[in-house]
Amino acid sequence: MSYPAVWADPIDHVRSLAEADTASATIDELKDLARPLVLGLNCKAAVIDAGTSLFRARIASCQPFQSINELGYPRNQVRLQRVNRPGSPMFYSCGAPFTPVYELDPSVGTPFVLSHWATRRPLRVIAVGFQDSVLGRPPFARVHSSLSVDPPTPQVASWVLEMGKVIHFVHHCLSQWFTERVSGSEEHRYKRTVAIAELLVETQVPGPIDGTPALSTRRWDGVLYPSVPALASAYNIALFPEVADSSLDLVGARHLEVVKRAIGTVGLTYDAKILFVANAPFPDGRLDWRSEGIAE
Repeated sequence: MSYPAVWADPIDHVRSLAEADTASATIDELKDLARPLVLGLNCKAAVIDAGTSLFRARIASCQPFQSINELGYPRNQVRLQRVNRPGSPMFYSCGAPFTPVYELDPSVGTPFVLSHWATRRPLRVIAVGFQDSVLGRPPFARVHSSLSVDPPTPQVASWVLEMGKVIHFVHHCLSQWFTERVSGSEEHRYKRTVAIAELLVETQVPGPIDGTPALSTRRWDGVLYPSVPALASAYNIALFPEVADSSLDLVGARHLEVVKRAIGTVGLTYDAKILFVANAPFPDGRLDWRSEGIAE
């Protein structure tokens, strides 16, 4: 039995995408390279339950932000990031309060704001990067282990096993790219994951003649992937702006300052002091910061 046409020469497709010059290639050109790998790929999804806590962190000045909009996704000067194009913001958040601090990696003396959000409704997100072969080594426990895509068991037919190896390899590559550490001088490497993410969140209906996508509509609220600085012990979630605006509530925020940053046996640790605390915002979006009664 032969592979579906979309899986013809998958290694060549992976090699083309891996070796593409992301500094000069456009995101749309990378999408063309990634499409044969993503179209028909059995990716897993997750449902983020209503009432789930999400956390964000932003570097701040000595004075905390004044508006809820300053804590959410950026409204202007949006740079290329893991899942978004320049100028197209996403609401990036984390599933544990410590994770955005690792993502931010503030130095000693740096003030920052850690905001706490809650989902109003269940959110449907596509999961990528949760591969057993990538990150998540002891002593760090992998979150959402059920999302990992494993190869089929040897009991299945040989052609299915061979196909499973191919698909397993593709998922492994996707996980490698979504957990790649990218320096500030090489942000162009994010173009590859943006291209893949855009393909994953689209519902693609193959055309009747050559099988290429004839229709694309988005059906997901965002993308879920492991946190690289937290070594996959927590996850990141990137939500579309309209989802964040309609489906998240700000629970509160803390304005903190890093007083100690150290490297221990389990990696980086941070100590911070609380400067101000804000609860839910006023109806007009203003934040009510208070310094009284702060528990250290």
